[in-house]
Amino acid sequence: MPAARLLDELAKLCKQDLSARNAFSSALAAGALEPLLRICVGASDYLRWVALGLLAAVAGEDLGEPQRLREVSDKIHTQSCDLQNWLGPLMDLKLTPATAMVVLEGEDIPALLAGCKLAHRIFHAHVDECNGCSGTPANPLPEDWVGTVCGQLSDAYGAAIVHIRERVELAIQKISVEGDSGTFVKLSTRSPKDSLLLPGRERRLRKSGLSADAAELHVLKVADASDAIALMLLSNRVESDLESLALAGPDAQIYICCREWVDIDFSAELRCFVADGRLTAVSQYCDDRLSRWSDDAHGALQLAAVCFERMAPALAKLGIRNCVFDANVASASNVASASDDSRPIVVELNSFGVRTGAALFDWDKEADLAILTGAAGGDPVVRVVRHGDEAATRGHGASSDAAGRARTCYPGSVLSYTPLCRCSE
Repeated sequence: MPAARLLDELAKLCKQDLSARNAFSSALAAGALEPLLRICVGASDYLRWVALGLLAAVAGEDLGEPQRLREVSDKIHTQSCDLQNWLGPLMDLKLTPATAMVVLEGEDIPALLAGCKLAHRIFHAHVDECNGCSGTPANPLPEDWVGTVCGQLSDAYGAAIVHIRERVELAIQKISVEGDSGTFVKLSTRSPKDSLLLPGRERRLRKSGLSADAAELHVLKVADASDAIALMLLSNRVESDLESLALAGPDAQIYICCREWVDIDFSAELRCFVADGRLTAVSQYCDDRLSRWSDDAHGALQLAAVCFERMAPALAKLGIRNCVFDANVASASNVASASDDSRPIVVELNSFGVRTGAALFDWDKEADLAILTGAAGGDPVVRVVRHGDEAATRGHGASSDAAGRARTCYPGSVLSYTPLCRCSE
């Protein structure tokens, strides 16, 4: 029971003895703490954090802001939206791309964590050296990131990462469509869309003739397992999620997910909000540009409604009443199982609350929060970037010279602030 996990953490923080912990367990069994504990693992972020403070007060301890409790509560809250928990039912509905998963266990997680930390040190050391000298840096960026990292780790960790790569390669082969040349690879929690390798990849794609939108999407299309592991090793999101896994308890699992590559219009992605089992709001995901929905807000609502109506029974069976899902349209030519010219797809499920971006809404604005939670009532509210909006004039995909380095301008994107050196020009 998620609440029991919070009680364990509370007992550790309060340094309570066994009898006190038993008293908490007895109170829970009698239902005395049940209302408070339900809030502590509930969908409302701010209310959940206040309830955690009250729970600490019940323990008779002034913990100030019980950060560990808050982190555990957040992890419990978000865990139901990890990909492995909803993938099967949505694949059965042909509502999400085919996916093969590789479970990380044993030495896999500490090895990958050590690899992430080492890869970041190598990258930043090179950037500092490259930008501080006029000639060729003595330590160029590795061409084989996996080989370089494994060569500098312990034998056990290096072997673990090599074994991960072998299993990921088998998973990629399992879901690859004949004639296809790429896969989308992520953790079951989040994608490596902040990888330090992405700006260089984006630049090469733009030079090959891809548009700004297409390049921003295709930087995450990997050719093989080595390519996928390299992106992950240089992702703070991956490193953070591996570190936080322990918060979910000893039985928690995390996976590397290899997903069938689907060509979509990235600018057309929608962020859709579900509260208490009801679709409450729809927003254009990319809040920094015009999209196909700029002149068709009704079409955006139709796409979101179709996806939600089809997956609502599955979500109900999974006990997911609050979530944020990302939807788009896939071309049948890129999806082997599609029967129509195009079909709606659910790209991702995210937890409901401030840990998930609200796109054109704002969790901190009372009026927006009332819309997102359904408290405002009425039909779902749709927001898109329209012609004349400030966001439509930011020059998405235009060339810029930010921080003295020529680069493509992606307002709000990780491609806009990843450190660059002379080698990336």
